[in-house]
Amino acid sequence: MRCACALQPTKDAAIRVGALLIVKVNWVVTTVQLTAAQQAVLDHHPSLATKPEQIIAALGLPQMNEPTISLGRVGDGLDSASHAAE
Repeated sequence: MRCACALQPTKDAAIRVGALLIVKVNWVVTTVQLTAAQQAVLDHHPSLATKPEQIIAALGLPQMNEPTISLGRVGDGLDSASHAAE
């Protein structure tokens, strides 16, 4: 969950760890377990790592309107300072 909390102040981002992909576009976070074919697409197009919207299009992922992980906003009690005791 620390990766997701690190994305809180960022509007758009992408983090890939092996077959796990976390993409945030327009404040909406989506997590995806990549297939072998999707991993190959990202392996052959490393420039996509800096373009979260294009990752979604390149992998044929649906555009998400609602977050799959709620990060909250700074100051609402869900920021990283609130999780310091975890």
